[in-house]
Amino acid sequence: MVAVDCYGVVKGVAYFCVLTFSVTVFGVIEADLMNRAQNTCAYFHTMSTCEWAEAVAVISWVVVLFLMVLYALDFFERLPDFLGGVSLGWTDVASLVLLTLLWFIVAVVLSAEGVGLNGCSVAPQPSDCDKARAVIGLSWTNFGLLVIASTLAMLAFRQKK
Repeated sequence: MVAVDCYGVVKGVAYFCVLTFSVTVFGVIEADLMNRAQNTCAYFHTMSTCEWAEAVAVISWVVVLFLMVLYALDFFERLPDFLGGVSLGWTDVASLVLLTLLWFIVAVVLSAEGVGLNGCSVAPQPSDCDKARAVIGLSWTNFGLLVIASTLAMLAFRQKK
Protein backbone atom coordinates (compact mmCIF):
# COMPACT_ATOMS: atom_id res chain seq x y z
CA MET A 1 0.00 0.00 0.00
CA VAL A 2 2.91 2.35 0.65
CA ALA A 3 4.04 1.98 -2.99
CA VAL A 4 0.63 3.10 -4.25
CA ASP A 5 0.83 6.18 -2.02
CA CYS A 6 4.27 6.98 -3.48
CA TYR A 7 2.80 6.61 -6.96
CA GLY A 8 0.10 9.09 -6.04
CA VAL A 9 2.51 11.64 -4.63
CA VAL A 10 4.89 11.47 -7.59
CA LYS A 11 1.98 11.57 -10.05
CA GLY A 12 0.51 14.56 -8.21
CA VAL A 13 3.80 16.44 -8.45
CA ALA A 14 4.11 15.50 -12.13
CA TYR A 15 0.53 16.69 -12.77
CA PHE A 16 1.21 20.00 -11.06
CA CYS A 17 4.41 20.51 -13.07
CA VAL A 18 2.64 19.66 -16.34
CA LEU A 19 -0.08 22.19 -15.50
CA THR A 20 2.50 24.87 -14.74
CA PHE A 21 4.69 24.16 -17.77
CA SER A 22 1.67 24.01 -20.10
CA VAL A 23 0.54 27.46 -18.97
CA THR A 24 4.11 28.71 -19.36
CA VAL A 25 4.44 27.33 -22.90
CA PHE A 26 1.12 28.90 -23.87
CA GLY A 27 1.95 32.23 -22.24
CA VAL A 28 5.44 32.59 -23.69
CA ILE A 29 4.29 31.73 -27.20
CA GLU A 30 1.25 33.98 -27.06
CA ALA A 31 2.86 36.95 -25.34
CA ASP A 32 6.39 36.95 -26.72
CA LEU A 33 6.87 34.81 -29.80
CA MET A 34 3.71 35.21 -31.89
CA ASN A 35 3.07 38.23 -34.05
CA ARG A 36 -0.44 37.87 -35.40
CA ALA A 37 -0.23 41.09 -37.41
CA GLN A 38 2.66 39.67 -39.46
CA ASN A 39 1.43 36.07 -39.18
CA THR A 40 4.79 34.90 -37.80
CA CYS A 41 6.17 33.13 -34.78
CA ALA A 42 9.68 34.20 -33.79
CA TYR A 43 12.41 31.59 -34.36
CA PHE A 44 10.03 29.03 -35.90
CA HIS A 45 9.38 28.35 -39.59
CA THR A 46 5.62 28.63 -39.51
CA MET A 47 2.89 30.17 -37.40
CA SER A 48 1.06 26.83 -37.30
CA THR A 49 3.94 25.33 -35.29
CA CYS A 50 3.28 27.76 -32.46
CA GLU A 51 -0.49 27.40 -32.77
CA TRP A 52 -0.15 23.61 -32.51
CA ALA A 53 2.00 23.96 -29.38
CA GLU A 54 -0.55 26.32 -27.86
CA ALA A 55 -3.42 23.94 -28.63
CA VAL A 56 -1.63 21.00 -27.00
CA ALA A 57 -0.79 23.16 -23.97
CA VAL A 58 -4.46 24.08 -23.51
CA ILE A 59 -5.66 20.50 -24.08
CA SER A 60 -3.16 19.08 -21.61
CA TRP A 61 -3.99 21.73 -19.02
CA VAL A 62 -7.70 20.89 -19.20
CA VAL A 63 -7.17 17.10 -19.19
CA VAL A 64 -4.69 17.12 -16.30
CA LEU A 65 -6.90 19.46 -14.28
CA PHE A 66 -9.84 17.11 -14.94
CA LEU A 67 -7.76 14.13 -13.76
CA MET A 68 -6.69 15.99 -10.63
CA VAL A 69 -10.31 16.85 -9.79
CA LEU A 70 -11.40 13.24 -10.38
CA TYR A 71 -8.67 11.94 -8.08
CA ALA A 72 -9.50 14.54 -5.43
CA LEU A 73 -13.19 13.59 -5.56
CA ASP A 74 -12.27 9.91 -5.39
CA PHE A 75 -9.94 10.53 -2.43
CA PHE A 76 -12.72 12.27 -0.49
CA GLU A 77 -15.23 9.66 -1.72
CA ARG A 78 -17.33 12.33 -3.39
CA LEU A 79 -17.43 11.02 -6.96
CA PRO A 80 -20.84 11.85 -8.47
CA ASP A 81 -23.09 8.87 -9.13
CA PHE A 82 -22.88 9.27 -12.90
CA LEU A 83 -19.09 8.80 -12.63
CA GLY A 84 -19.39 5.80 -10.33
CA GLY A 85 -18.88 3.33 -13.17
CA VAL A 86 -15.82 5.12 -14.53
CA SER A 87 -12.56 3.34 -13.94
CA LEU A 88 -10.10 5.99 -12.82
CA GLY A 89 -7.22 3.69 -13.70
CA TRP A 90 -8.23 3.32 -17.35
CA THR A 91 -9.16 7.00 -17.63
CA ASP A 92 -5.81 8.01 -16.18
CA VAL A 93 -3.75 5.67 -18.36
CA ALA A 94 -5.60 6.54 -21.58
CA SER A 95 -5.43 10.29 -20.94
CA LEU A 96 -1.77 10.25 -20.02
CA VAL A 97 -0.76 8.11 -23.01
CA LEU A 98 -2.62 10.50 -25.33
CA LEU A 99 -0.98 13.55 -23.73
CA THR A 100 2.44 11.89 -23.84
CA LEU A 101 2.08 11.35 -27.59
CA LEU A 102 0.86 14.91 -28.15
CA TRP A 103 3.75 16.44 -26.19
CA PHE A 104 6.25 14.20 -27.98
CA ILE A 105 4.94 15.45 -31.33
CA VAL A 106 5.07 19.07 -30.14
CA ALA A 107 8.61 18.71 -28.80
CA VAL A 108 9.87 17.08 -32.00
CA VAL A 109 8.13 19.61 -34.26
CA LEU A 110 9.31 22.61 -32.22
CA SER A 111 12.86 21.25 -32.19
CA ALA A 112 12.80 20.63 -35.95
CA GLU A 113 11.12 23.93 -36.80
CA GLY A 114 13.44 26.11 -34.72
CA VAL A 115 15.21 28.62 -36.97
CA GLY A 116 18.42 30.40 -36.08
CA LEU A 117 18.53 29.21 -32.48
CA ASN A 118 22.20 28.16 -32.77
CA GLY A 119 23.47 31.62 -33.57
CA CYS A 120 21.12 33.72 -31.52
CA SER A 121 23.59 34.64 -28.81
CA VAL A 122 24.68 37.43 -31.17
CA ALA A 123 21.17 38.21 -32.38
CA PRO A 124 19.74 41.65 -31.69
CA GLN A 125 17.29 40.24 -29.12
CA PRO A 126 18.79 37.20 -27.42
CA SER A 127 15.99 37.17 -24.83
CA ASP A 128 13.47 36.19 -27.53
CA CYS A 129 15.83 33.40 -28.53
CA ASP A 130 16.00 32.26 -24.93
CA LYS A 131 12.20 32.22 -24.81
CA ALA A 132 12.06 30.05 -27.92
CA ARG A 133 14.59 27.68 -26.36
CA ALA A 134 12.56 27.64 -23.14
CA VAL A 135 9.42 26.65 -25.04
CA ILE A 136 11.30 23.76 -26.67
CA GLY A 137 12.83 22.71 -23.34
CA LEU A 138 9.53 22.85 -21.48
CA SER A 139 7.89 20.80 -24.23
CA TRP A 140 10.50 18.07 -23.77
CA THR A 141 10.14 18.37 -19.98
CA ASN A 142 6.36 17.91 -20.21
CA PHE A 143 6.93 14.86 -22.41
CA GLY A 144 9.32 13.39 -19.84
CA LEU A 145 6.99 14.10 -16.92
CA LEU A 146 4.09 12.50 -18.77
CA VAL A 147 6.19 9.42 -19.53
CA ILE A 148 6.89 9.09 -15.81
CA ALA A 149 3.24 9.73 -14.87
CA SER A 150 2.00 7.25 -17.51
CA THR A 151 4.38 4.59 -16.29
CA LEU A 152 3.31 5.14 -12.70
CA ALA A 153 -0.36 5.08 -13.69
CA MET A 154 0.12 1.76 -15.48
CA LEU A 155 2.03 0.28 -12.54
CA ALA A 156 -0.57 1.44 -10.04
CA PHE A 157 -3.39 0.16 -12.23
CA ARG A 158 -1.72 -3.26 -12.61
CA GLN A 159 -1.07 -3.42 -8.89
CA LYS A 160 -4.76 -2.79 -8.08
CA LYS A 161 -5.87 -5.75 -10.25
